Amino acid sequence: MQLVLFVVALILPAFQSGGLSFATGTPDDCVNLVIDGGKIKCGLGELGDFEDYDAYYCKLICERGRLPMPQVCSGNRVPCTESARTTLSKWKQGLEDTKTKLSREWCRGPQGK
Repeated sequence: MQLVLFVVALILPAFQSGGLSFATGTPDDCVNLVIDGGKIKCGLGELGDFEDYDAYYCKLICERGRLPMPQVCSGNRVPCTESARTTLSKWKQGLEDTKTKLSREWCRGPQGK
């Protein structure tokens, strides 16, 4: 009985946090999307390199300031639900599209006009 209680006490927090909920994605899926999108957003925002993110305030921490990120945070974490993953994927894709568009326009120079 004590062994069962001990095992439940160890595993229960992982289930509650979503850490073992692979059907909704692993936490790394969403963290990677935040990091990849954050690198682009900080650069486009002219705030230097992406350093981290603040899940409590749902902000990206850039070298020279903070920028908002999609509102997928809950408490002090980013639960990687299907909805959060979809929101972050669309956000990152939009940033990639903007970066590509700006790169084409800037690199085209005066001869492209």
